[in-house]
Amino acid sequence: MINRFTLLLITLFAIQQTKAQDVYWPANSSEINTGSNATYLVQSVNLGDESVGFGYNLGAFYTNDSGELSCAGITSWVGIQTNIAVYGDDSTTPEKDGFSEGEQITWLAYGAFLEQTYEASVVLVAGMGSEIYSSNSINIINEFNIDPTVETLIQGCTHAEACNYDETAQEDDDSCVFAAFGYSCDGNCIDTDGDTICDIDETSGCTDLTACNYVSGATDDDGSCEYALDNFNCDGSCIDTDGDSVCDINEIYGCTDSLYSEFNALATEEDNSCTVLIISGCIDSTAFNYNYQANTDDNSCLNEIVVLFENTVTNTTINYNVAAETISLTLGDSEILSGDLLGGFVIIDGQLICVGFTTWSGDDISLSLWLDDINTPEIDGLVEGETIYWIAQQNNTLFNYLLELTSVEVGTGDIFVTAITVNETIIIGCMDNTAYNFNESANINDGNCIPFIYDCIEIDACNYNAEANTEDGSCYYISATISELTFGTPLSVITDANSPSYTWYLNGEILTETSSEYTPYVNGEYAVEITDDQGCVVSDTITINNVNIQEQVNQKLRIYPIPATNQITIDAGTDIILSAKLFTIDGKLVQSSTPNSTLFTLKSKQLDAGVYFIHLEFNDRKIQRSILFE
Repeated sequence: MINRFTLLLITLFAIQQTKAQDVYWPANSSEINTGSNATYLVQSVNLGDESVGFGYNLGAFYTNDSGELSCAGITSWVGIQTNIAVYGDDSTTPEKDGFSEGEQITWLAYGAFLEQTYEASVVLVAGMGSEIYSSNSINIINEFNIDPTVETLIQGCTHAEACNYDETAQEDDDSCVFAAFGYSCDGNCIDTDGDTICDIDETSGCTDLTACNYVSGATDDDGSCEYALDNFNCDGSCIDTDGDSVCDINEIYGCTDSLYSEFNALATEEDNSCTVLIISGCIDSTAFNYNYQANTDDNSCLNEIVVLFENTVTNTTINYNVAAETISLTLGDSEILSGDLLGGFVIIDGQLICVGFTTWSGDDISLSLWLDDINTPEIDGLVEGETIYWIAQQNNTLFNYLLELTSVEVGTGDIFVTAITVNETIIIGCMDNTAYNFNESANINDGNCIPFIYDCIEIDACNYNAEANTEDGSCYYISATISELTFGTPLSVITDANSPSYTWYLNGEILTETSSEYTPYVNGEYAVEITDDQGCVVSDTITINNVNIQEQVNQKLRIYPIPATNQITIDAGTDIILSAKLFTIDGKLVQSSTPNSTLFTLKSKQLDAGVYFIHLEFNDRKIQRSILFE
């Protein structure tokens, strides 16, 4: 038996004499599986006269729709019996992708050593198969013979410069076709340098536009270009690139814009060195109108101002809307309060002028600033682009505070304020230490010094003075309290007022009673006002809801008819009525009787129609009820 080394030498020798066929070998059978197949069992593989032990793929090939061989079955030979699943055409697809019934099988082998394809033939066991494809058949190949001597040459054009060169051709068949001189196979002229000019149409010369000997018709530079000296033209004149009659070599570069601080009056050429725009304004950081953006002083600094919350009304406004719930502003020792002023100011002719103000109410506010009336010669309002100085005046101290506003504009003429803060650098205020509103922290006098006014400044005091700003200890108060209702006892008032007078009310309606006592006959809200000899007024209120509680527990008492026309009857059962009094709804006594009996009739005596109250007195109790006369 031949050994493996000898077999390898034979194989290599045979491969060197054989040409490969150009066919595609799939990686495995799953790549070509169509769902139906015939089975071929391979018993042995031979290369020529020698047995092969490994290194070959065995394949069954059919002719596809393009007339080319295509693999429909593959296996790898490793020296032991194997089988090849040979797949039939899948009728559910339009293309031919396997064997047709009755089609002849072409057998090929592939050697892995030199990656070469060989023609092959098979010897079937007698009566155990056929090389004609039949689906689901089982066939036994006794010998799979690889033919190393068959030479298959691929015909075609083997000239690489030909238009129809075939790199797979192994033998030239005189079919080569060549392009015309200067043209490519697709009929386009050849342009080697890619300048869109055919090589056969190129013209040599100087192609540099900046050269003195530039040739306008030249398409291919020949290196002959000649140039003028630096900063000069070909005719010897100096170069003036920007046409300003200044030679480039004489140009002076610098900032040529007088609006910038880097401005150079001698500069003839802009060099983009202008960076700091001149911004005029007050550059004194201690001044009221200090402009931190300014870099050039314009002599506008104000070190003293006058804050007056008065404005001139023009014909146009711009609105600043403040949502109170979004603003938390502290003025001095407290947050901004109702009664504090908020205004916008501008500087006109060196004076601080108010262009709009409002009173802080604790609710959302809209602050209107009056715009300058362009129909008048003078500036009488806010001018577009002008700085607005926002000032708040605290009502309880009369201190003024310079503010900073953050806002966003929505639509035309409406601006919504999103934040307000106090300027901690510029502090305006009264700088007179003898004034009531002296502000020791102020660095700008606001011209708003207020003298001391002594009196009572406690707002709930009897002698409160709204114009006073300094307490003098003169405040006085009075008090009044209505006693709780006790059965059989009238309401009474306890007060410390001097020479008091009394006014009683029931549910807001004034009563006729003017003494310090009042007996209620109906449930409701009772109030009394007490006025002292100085005109100071104090009041107290009590709600009565148990006037009828005794009669509710006394089920024997009957009053009828209700409503009554001429008279009513009062039946107390076994209880003796000692006293019966009839009152109007405002407490006026209109009838009084002492029945001393259990049954009593009360006549109307031409009383006006309406609601009345009857007060009944017994030995052990008193009862009040309302009645109606028609």
